Amino acid sequence: MITEELIRRLLTQGESDILEFKEKQGAFTGSEEQRAEFTKDMLALANTRRDRDAFLIFGVRFKVGETPEVVGQEQHPDPGDVQQFLDSRTNRPIRFEHNVVLIDGKKVGVYRLPKEQDRPLYLTRGFDKGIVRASLVFCRRAGTTSVMTPDEIMRLAPIERRAGKWEGEYGDQLRAMVDRWFKIFRAHGVQQTWIPDLLPAFQIPLDMLTDWRDTARLLQDQQLRNATCELFNIRPEWLEEGGEIIFNVMYLSSHHIGCFLKRLADCKRQALLPQVVAFKSSRRKLGAFGQHGALLIRREIAIFGETIIYHNIPVFSVESWSDPTHRYIAKCLLMAADKLGFELWGGILPKAQLRSLRGGEVFPEELKPWGFGWHPVDYVYQDNGFPTKDRSELQEIMADAEKNGFMAEIRKLLEEFPRRPERPKAPFQRQEPS
Repeated sequence: MITEELIRRLLTQGESDILEFKEKQGAFTGSEEQRAEFTKDMLALANTRRDRDAFLIFGVRFKVGETPEVVGQEQHPDPGDVQQFLDSRTNRPIRFEHNVVLIDGKKVGVYRLPKEQDRPLYLTRGFDKGIVRASLVFCRRAGTTSVMTPDEIMRLAPIERRAGKWEGEYGDQLRAMVDRWFKIFRAHGVQQTWIPDLLPAFQIPLDMLTDWRDTARLLQDQQLRNATCELFNIRPEWLEEGGEIIFNVMYLSSHHIGCFLKRLADCKRQALLPQVVAFKSSRRKLGAFGQHGALLIRREIAIFGETIIYHNIPVFSVESWSDPTHRYIAKCLLMAADKLGFELWGGILPKAQLRSLRGGEVFPEELKPWGFGWHPVDYVYQDNGFPTKDRSELQEIMADAEKNGFMAEIRKLLEEFPRRPERPKAPFQRQEPS
């Protein structure tokens, strides 16, 4: 159901593979180019494989790195006319729900496309002058609209439809998916015999985990695939289709620090020893020119003997630590984690691994840190012999945090979480602080 609360929550996010903002809709009253653009956007969102609904929202101005701005749109087309228009152009109906929502007195048009959709969808009749040609299959990729390759189109066939075809290309795809499923557990330190205990609702027999064909039959259950991905914060698209980006990454800017606070609070409620690990690229001071960084939130989800299993959340918010804007965000996030009683660790990683971690392209347990010889609290509060100008920068950050309500939110959360946990041995099981 499309509600004001839902739209306000979406407005705190940037564009992604499942969310797109537009200032105006010109599907019927606009030019041929506008009608083609609207149809292409709907096709792309409908074709994108996902584990949740997608949204196309009109009446919102959006620029990368900035908070979406509601500008409103007075005239909105009738949903029945939209459906009829799209049906006349596409090979099968695009499923969607449309509603007009009032946000701060301004009308916003919202199209919700459910995750259940027969695919692929494409134009059977193109637009004049080749603006959008027939038979092209569009999707959302990295927050933009792209044309799918033949291999990607073939993967749109549901896993359930491919199961049982053990030979040829479908068989290769299924075996690759099974390998990725097992890799998720191995990379998090989970032995194969522990898997049923981590997913008790599915009552997985151990003998179904010895032959890949039996495991492929298990993975026909989309709920099992989704539960695995949710447990470890894995992108369902990676499990089913592969690719470079493994994890769901938290994208933040200075406008969205409240989102980070909410995630920290959620982790604190669910974890005995939640951690934030900050990595930098060398032993130099974080503000030094060319110094890069990355942040990782970790919370416990299970303990087997002496092995702790973690849920990892890469945070894409800080790249160049020498940049004042990035440094501001880093200090706010680390300060919040410290005040909420999170364990903070400072590690050093090669730049290539930093990029992979920020982008969600590597399992954190497979990282090879050069050591954990610094503490982020020293960096945040500058109480360890750093220059006076750094202290004045912290004062500015604290003043701004009070002004925008950030510190008030922290104090509210401190009432819920008054006690600090014990310090664990190390942030990564295979590493010890230097």
